[in-house]
Amino acid sequence: MIWTLITVALIIIGIMLLVVNNTCNNLLLFGLGVTSLGVGMIIGFIIGTIAIINLTAVDKSIYEAEMQYESLTKQLQTIDSEYEDVSKAEVIQKVYDWNTKVYKSKYWTESPWTNWLCSEKYSDSLKYIEMEEIHND
Repeated sequence: MIWTLITVALIIIGIMLLVVNNTCNNLLLFGLGVTSLGVGMIIGFIIGTIAIINLTAVDKSIYEAEMQYESLTKQLQTIDSEYEDVSKAEVIQKVYDWNTKVYKSKYWTESPWTNWLCSEKYSDSLKYIEMEEIHND
């Protein structure tokens, strides 16, 4: 949200400086106006692209994350059983990676700098995997 407000402010300042430059015909005002407007538009384009990428196909991303979550919980159940088909260290690393992904998603969704760029629906659908279920033998 903050990046969006900065972008809007830069664009407004740039336009105002260019309008004032038309009456004063000052080279400094023209340069500042063009720079402010250009930077604002570039940042706006970048923010818009990131938002579109992150907010489209959210349902697909939620479904894929749910499948990955289910797979990891099944692997955790498997290493607690008598079957040793799966390496415990590998499963622990995958669960750690998953929980890190969940943390990052929730962090960036709650940050006032980036919350408009992330899908809250996707972030809310992610669940941490408890690692307390793993027993050391």
